[in-house]
Amino acid sequence: MLSAAVLLSGVLVRSVSIPGTQMDVKLATQVGRPYDAAAISEDVHALWQMGRFSDIRAEIEEDGGGVDVVFRVVMEPRYALRDVRFKPHAFGLQVTIPPGALLTRVQAAQAAASAREELTRRGYLDARIGWRLAPATHRRYDLVLTIDPGRQGRTPKPPRVPDAPPAICGRLFEERRQAERKGILDFSASLDESGALGIERGRPYRMRRLTFYGNHHYSDALIRSHFLVDEGAALDPSLLRRSLSRLNRAGLFEPLDERRVHVATDDRTGAADVTVYLTERKRRSWNLSGPIPVSASIAGRVISTYSLSFHVLAFSSILKLTAGRRLLPVLSAERAFTPGEGWRSGIAYAPQLGWRATVLGYASTQFQQRMLARLVGTRQPDLEIATSGQTLVCRYPTPRFAAVRTGASLVLRFAGQVGGLP
Repeated sequence: MLSAAVLLSGVLVRSVSIPGTQMDVKLATQVGRPYDAAAISEDVHALWQMGRFSDIRAEIEEDGGGVDVVFRVVMEPRYALRDVRFKPHAFGLQVTIPPGALLTRVQAAQAAASAREELTRRGYLDARIGWRLAPATHRRYDLVLTIDPGRQGRTPKPPRVPDAPPAICGRLFEERRQAERKGILDFSASLDESGALGIERGRPYRMRRLTFYGNHHYSDALIRSHFLVDEGAALDPSLLRRSLSRLNRAGLFEPLDERRVHVATDDRTGAADVTVYLTERKRRSWNLSGPIPVSASIAGRVISTYSLSFHVLAFSSILKLTAGRRLLPVLSAERAFTPGEGWRSGIAYAPQLGWRATVLGYASTQFQQRMLARLVGTRQPDLEIATSGQTLVCRYPTPRFAAVRTGASLVLRFAGQVGGLP
């Protein structure tokens, strides 16, 4: 008995339809072409990959004048996302799905699978991640990822990539920096068999839009004040990295890195949209510090960057602000230092300590924070060089006097505690 595919071989496709959806889908099965069972199978697979359907069936109707191909689909429900939550905790994972995104169950499962792959790369070889969409508020849902890390093994270290010659690296880092200033995001280098260096640069981009997700208690204007690249200006990757570093120093959100930043480029217009995914820190915290003075504090953020703190100093500091008393409770109103606000931040007022302590604390905070930024700096990424036989790497050099700079930063942090100011 001949199969349907053989019987329909050579018959032209008269129509192709997907009833029940208005989605613009590019299919391999085209009107006017001969019937091809392999193309239909490819189309079914492509429709499944979209994650938008819970059932897909291909129906073939033939009446002698041609073949009508109908893909019967059942739309998968989509859920508006409010937040991504981890149980019992995140194990360092970060899922960058913006609030308000419309998720299907297939896409939620894919997010859980990606998180499991990340845990495996970190050494959790038997990790299991369950997921569910939990109803939240205003017809939104939370994606809850339940993590069972299993045992943690040792992942084999990848072989060390050979270093490129320092002279070549110095030139490449300078060339890349010049390209970044123009807004060029794609920069690559190669060495041919003769040892000649080749450099490829992509097209420059200008930042069209800067968007933040996850800031519920902080305004966009406050966050933008930490960014050194403006909308309409060349998108400098180095300035973008420095901006993330400044925002991290503000302590308003969980630590950020480039994985929490999405850059969408438009090759037609040369514009780029930058989206930053943020996770706010808890609004209440406690702290125990020492040894001079030994102190404890509990703080709660009241409005934006303003907070109220209650401190207990266990004995007098070297600045003698406690007047010889062995226990001093202090209630203070604070505005933590944020690089974007500069001189308008880093203020703490405690009536028990007087205006002199307030002025001294403000000057100390400004000096400490500004010097720490210069001492620590922002490290630039390494650069790989493709060759005919292997890959070489240019490792970004450590700053000059690295040991001295590290020691000085530790002294500055310790000096902030020694002062005994809240």
